Amino acid sequence: MLISMKNSDKPQIIDKNEGLFFKVRDGYQLFIYNYRPVENYSSTIFIILGITGINHNSEKDIIDLLSYNENRVVAIHPRGTGYSDGMRGDISNFNDFINDFSEIILIDNDYGSKHHKVFLFGHSMSTSVLLAVADNLPNIAGSFLVNPLY
Repeated sequence: MLISMKNSDKPQIIDKNEGLFFKVRDGYQLFIYNYRPVENYSSTIFIILGITGINHNSEKDIIDLLSYNENRVVAIHPRGTGYSDGMRGDISNFNDFINDFSEIILIDNDYGSKHHKVFLFGHSMSTSVLLAVADNLPNIAGSFLVNPLY
């Protein structure tokens, strides 16, 4: 008996108001979840999600902890994961994956702002993605690497 694996289907958005889509340079629509607990937040923390398909709904506990009711937290669903376009689990070009994060963060109003510092957060496999993204972004105030691969 031959057993085969199938990539999971793209999940459906539960709440249409929970985020927005951003079109990156090659036309893919990537989903961005933006949690802003207070009007005058201190910093913006971008959660760098990996290729495992976890999305912001799976990360609610860490979003709450990072927010601490004083920080804006942004989670970008990478191509091929979460609500974003792309074949589930297929990252054929790692540079596209890195450039997507960089492109979105670079156009964010807080990047380079005098009023808000920007931090990156990654866990496990996504810490390697975080380091590659950070290399593209000279105005990052810092990074949180939890259980890095190396």
